Amino acid sequence: MSIESSILILGLLGLACILWLHLLRLSELDALCEWANATLYAHNARRHALLLDLLKALRAFSLDAREAVESVSIVRAAAIRAATPDARLQAETRLDREVRRLLLLAETSPVLRNSSVFAELSSQIAQNQEDIVAAREQSANFVNSYNRVRKNFPGDWLAARLRYAQRAIHSMSQEIGPEALPETGGEAV
Repeated sequence: MSIESSILILGLLGLACILWLHLLRLSELDALCEWANATLYAHNARRHALLLDLLKALRAFSLDAREAVESVSIVRAAAIRAATPDARLQAETRLDREVRRLLLLAETSPVLRNSSVFAELSSQIAQNQEDIVAAREQSANFVNSYNRVRKNFPGDWLAARLRYAQRAIHSMSQEIGPEALPETGGEAV
């Protein structure tokens, strides 16, 4: 075997190793994106369950917040029914605003302020909101890393052949549907 053929073989083996390592990294980041989106979706599902409890508590304690309670119920139902990631993102963002508005209104009620049930639910909702923000950031970081690896050579070449599509940053997973949310019968609670 000549030196030229040895160099050629070593070069091809080196190229194969580089391609293999990029494929592993691309696959790893793809799996991390899926995991981060599933985690985010689980936090959103938890929020919907907490909102059911909050709405029940508010209906039991206060008539003053009826309009805000109904608004949250309608927006929550829309978030559950959202069919696309973009629609889900918009509905969840609107739900964030409505819940904050409802909590501010509820905290002005002396009856609710002194209620241990309301205090516990408010605390759980606040913690859940922090979890959602952290999960959104983590998902965005994984998606950005995935897209960066996918865009640069040889990741772009591998991605085109293995059908690794560019990912969009969404607050909700594109793969997991609303069927995992607590059952409401499709109506506003």
